[in-house]
Amino acid sequence: MPLIYIVEHLDSDRKYVGKVEKEGATELDRFKGHIKSARNPKTHFHRTLAKFGADRFMVSVLETVDDVSQIDERE
Repeated sequence: MPLIYIVEHLDSDRKYVGKVEKEGATELDRFKGHIKSARNPKTHFHRTLAKFGADRFMVSVLETVDDVSQIDERE
């Protein structure tokens, strides 16, 4: 089921909101993808993740979305 998730940086309380559209994937699956992308960071979020390490972030689900066509609006 599609979902909206939040990643919170524990040291600064900054937040990143994202979405998971892939059927069967979880917020942790998506976060693992972000960790992989942080090895060669091109975005501010990935540079922050690389600088502080994944253990300084908390990931949680904000909501599940019944219809994938509504996920962009909900994000």
